Amino acid sequence: MVNTLKKTNKKGFTLVELVIVIAILAILAAIAIPTVSNVIGTANKNTDLANAQTIELALKTADAEIAAKTRTDITTADKVTTVLAKYGITLDIITAKSGKSGASFQYIGSKVVLSSDTVTGAKAFTANTTLDNFIKDTAES
Repeated sequence: MVNTLKKTNKKGFTLVELVIVIAILAILAAIAIPTVSNVIGTANKNTDLANAQTIELALKTADAEIAAKTRTDITTADKVTTVLAKYGITLDIITAKSGKSGASFQYIGSKVVLSSDTVTGAKAFTANTTLDNFIKDTAES
């Protein structure tokens, strides 16, 4: 008497296998999410620093072009936002949190800095800040 073995076709995964895979994915997510969040925060801060350097360079260029009399469409009495717009820079430097990292742009000693850097004596850009204010304030520092 020969017993015929039943051939069973097991298709799919067992419950234990699925739980193990889910646990591994949860561990990977717990490691990856804070890392990705930190990378995004660093990238936003670097973007703000690059924007601050761009603003500073544009304002210094405007001052130099006015002094050399090679640019007649702007004056030192123009508002900083107007001067930046003439150079194609449309950043909102006036609002309290204008940067991607939540920092605002300020200036001190011919440098445009971020409020998150907590620089003592830095002045905030306002709607009435003119190019002349920026140049005089930075020359005094």
